[in-house]
Formats: sequence, structure tokens, C-alpha cells
Amino acid sequence: MQKITFKIQGSEPDPYDVTFIKDNSNLFCTCTCKAGKNNTHCKHRLRILQGNPEAIVGENVSEVNTVASWLPGTQLDKAMLDYQNAELEFEIADKKRKKALKVIGYVMNPQ
Repeated sequence: MQKITFKIQGSEPDPYDVTFIKDNSNLFCTCTCKAGKNNTHCKHRLRILQGNPEAIVGENVSEVNTVASWLPGTQLDKAMLDYQNAELEFEIADKKRKKALKVIGYVMNPQ
């Protein structure tokens, strides 16, 4: 098992602790921010997983790449890919919805 913790400056005065644990093919991550404590996604964990060191105030910025390298092939990687696909499908559906509303508006008032 491997473990890396980062200090991240968020909206609170004290930095958040963001911890990543790699255990075989599993990757777990926690954050002490409000979203992290409520077991929802938080931008602090996502940024690091995407290789973004923004807001890290600790001295281990170089370990961001290590954590990002742990992601491929994990359950979390699959969940993030599913989310990205859902976002793309949503954008396509939203464009169709907006187009349909324009047609409705035109049909209601064809001036």
C-alpha cells in the first residue's frame, strides 16, 4: 500500500488534507473539505488526479505526477470516464433540447 497526503489551500483559512491511497488496483482518496467530508466529489482531489498542482501549499508538489500515474486501470478511473461520457451525452441532449425549444417558439409565432 502506498499513501501520499497533500496540503491544499481552499476557501477556508486552514489548508485541507488530501490523501491518496493506492492499494493494488484500488485508489482511494479523501479530503478534509466540506464536500470530501460529505462523501461527494471535490475539486481538490480531482485536480490532483488530473495532474494539476494548483493550490498545493505543501512541499511535495512533485508527487502530483505520482498520484496521477496511479489512476489508470482503477475503479476510480472507470468512474471518472463514466462521468465524462455522461457529461458529453448531457451536452448533446441539451443542444437538442435548446434547438427543439427554438422550433416550438417559431411554430407558436411564425411571423
